[in-house]
Amino acid sequence: MLALATLLRTIPPPPFRNIDIGGVVLHGYGLVMGLAIVIAIAVAEWGLKRQHVDPSRFTGLALVSVVAGFIGARLYHVASEPSHFWNEPADIPKIWEGGLGIYGAVIAGAGVGLWLAPRFGIPRRAVADAATPALLIAQAIGRVGNYLNQELFGRPFDGAWALEVDPERRPVGYEDVATFHPTFLYEQLGTLALAIVFAVLLVRWSSRTPGILMPLYIAAYSFVRLLVEPLRIDDAHEWLGVRQNVWVAGVLLLAGLTVALFMRRRDPSRRP
Repeated sequence: MLALATLLRTIPPPPFRNIDIGGVVLHGYGLVMGLAIVIAIAVAEWGLKRQHVDPSRFTGLALVSVVAGFIGARLYHVASEPSHFWNEPADIPKIWEGGLGIYGAVIAGAGVGLWLAPRFGIPRRAVADAATPALLIAQAIGRVGNYLNQELFGRPFDGAWALEVDPERRPVGYEDVATFHPTFLYEQLGTLALAIVFAVLLVRWSSRTPGILMPLYIAAYSFVRLLVEPLRIDDAHEWLGVRQNVWVAGVLLLAGLTVALFMRRRDPSRRP
């Protein structure tokens, strides 16, 4: 009974990290990312249909955006841990070991997607609105990969949902600590909640300014990061003693709200 109670009050380590099929190793992180991409494309196509936009050419645009997003995400992560990658440059391309910065993915992936959208015959603002719930769902699914890699957890914690971390995956200085905050789970739950909110807004907010969901998404997600980021203890570049991601989240929260307000005020349909 004691063992059962302990299991129920903690999150155990993942049962596997990679899958070996006949000598071929499938990285769990990569499988999760692939699933996230497929589902996100389907959700974005649904979002375009809800706006009465033909999504038949969207898959090609999405794949180009995904490639750009992966490059941007990895470069952002490398910039977040400069000392590690300066000493271990061979680790830079090892994305299967984790380490994708969502802000880099959004800036590069969404930027390239919006830039190229007209070439695929799709209105930029329709893509922006359709992408918001899709990106949030992809982020939520992607956090499962963080669990499989035992990464992006937070400070030591022994509460009801504490995460058990294998000794070899514990940070330096925390070798004797067994359980930590599952910060990836906190962010996953936050992004799932936001995905539902933005899907409802896409369907029900008929008077919205086209494209406004994208800056609102950036602001809302940045707010979630401001809540979660201070709990993390993984190595990260700091400015004035504050983690880089906290600064970025704060700036993007303000920027997203400012852009959304500007778009709303400039919306010709709201002028008398």
